[in-house]
Amino acid sequence: MEEIKTTLEKKTAALEVGTISLHDLFQNKLTIPDFQRPYEWDERLVLKLFKDIDEHFFLRDEVKDTSDFYLGSILLNKNGDDELQIVDGQQRLTTFLILDYLIDPENCFLNHTQFIFHSTISVKNITAIKNIIKANKDQFSFTKSHYNSIINKICLNVVLTSDENKAFQFFDSLNSKGKKLDTINILKSYHLRELKGEELLQKKMATSFDSLNAKVESSNFKNNRIYSLNYFVTLLWVQHNYWTKGNFSIITKNTIETFFRENSIRYIDDIKLIKLFPSIRNMNRTVIDNEESDTNDNSISKETVNFNKFIEFNPLHPVQKGLGFFLSLEKLESYFELLFINPQSEYLKKITELVKTSFNDYFLHFYYVLILGYYIKFEDYRLEEFAFEIEQILGNKFLTLQKVQMNSPIVIMRGEFNILQYIYLNTSPDILIAETVQYKTKVRVRDIKVYKKDGVLKTSVGAIEYGFYTSRPIYIRGALALYSNETDSKHYRTINWKNNKLNKENDRI
Repeated sequence: MEEIKTTLEKKTAALEVGTISLHDLFQNKLTIPDFQRPYEWDERLVLKLFKDIDEHFFLRDEVKDTSDFYLGSILLNKNGDDELQIVDGQQRLTTFLILDYLIDPENCFLNHTQFIFHSTISVKNITAIKNIIKANKDQFSFTKSHYNSIINKICLNVVLTSDENKAFQFFDSLNSKGKKLDTINILKSYHLRELKGEELLQKKMATSFDSLNAKVESSNFKNNRIYSLNYFVTLLWVQHNYWTKGNFSIITKNTIETFFRENSIRYIDDIKLIKLFPSIRNMNRTVIDNEESDTNDNSISKETVNFNKFIEFNPLHPVQKGLGFFLSLEKLESYFELLFINPQSEYLKKITELVKTSFNDYFLHFYYVLILGYYIKFEDYRLEEFAFEIEQILGNKFLTLQKVQMNSPIVIMRGEFNILQYIYLNTSPDILIAETVQYKTKVRVRDIKVYKKDGVLKTSVGAIEYGFYTSRPIYIRGALALYSNETDSKHYRTINWKNNKLNKENDRI
């Protein structure tokens, strides 16, 4: 391994290990592969690292006669004759490249590397860290006059492989043990590996993933109380799957990784092709390829479609490794946009807005899962009516529960009515909506009274009195305004609460 200027201590057929200084490492052509997560270090991590280096080499600003400072291990993949991909270690190395640029921009190590970041998250974080380092670097002795000598004594343990599969195996192993990546980025690297040999496709999917990650981090999604791509996938894909099957166990990071590994299948050798599952969307679609499949699974269509054609999202379907995972993510995001961010139906938009403004996250996210499940199964046929019935069921529950807790949706599904199972088991949306109405009628809230007692707003249901939480009157006003004033909703069933009207005195509260 002539490109790395160090003496290696151990060598196998596909693996070399050794040590190298930062100075010597940066003389090589280093790149960041597309499967890497964004640059995410914050001020605390950067300043702690610099402080540790300072304390190692200096005592009251005087240089110690001390040994090398080891920055930990990095994993490199030899890609071609002169390029080394950073499989693990890009956060630390990027931080030092920022520092090096600020100390000597004319002769910085960036002249030798290709650290290209397409993610807007990376660009934002790198800019922020550059400003932080610029403001704080003079407080550290090693970043002043001693930098050039110290950079030769900051060393790393290097693991180098020329086998890309080995690199990915090490990457998965390091991140499962060291917990350096969040789950969604581990899945990203896992599925990009399946696109090996298709560099343009790899880059396309990596860019698409990073764009989606940035989009979910934007205000549009946060306003809809989806706070990360991790949670987006956990709720609408993994938890959706589990709840449909009656599995209400707690979802953890390990659960998510196991779910995708166990449900990810390579169907065909050509990674540019995907399988079409039988569904309402695919019944009348013409596909461009017809390949015979060896599978005996009749639930899987034997038709294949080019990757840039149609694919649906369904949390109950197995995930095609590689391309299928990324296209499913794209489709899931498009469904969320269509249903909850920019719905075409004004009435659906108003129902969803009522849920967003009135309910806490537990009921709002439950609503998301139920509406998404219905749309996946039946598209927009009677979708408004189903959303109306679901909102009424959740509203009835919301008014009678003193606390809407995390397990409230599970209590409803496990103990009363697993609506998700009914969605996927029913072949007719008409039957499903009739069953939903029957459940709502059976458990609807009767004789809700809203009144003042000792200056405090209260409710009673029958003979039971409840403390009235701040969000309850907001919800009742919103529901009455929506269902009383909608001129285009006369064909819907009137609200089933008998004494819901707020009198003028309460309405001023």
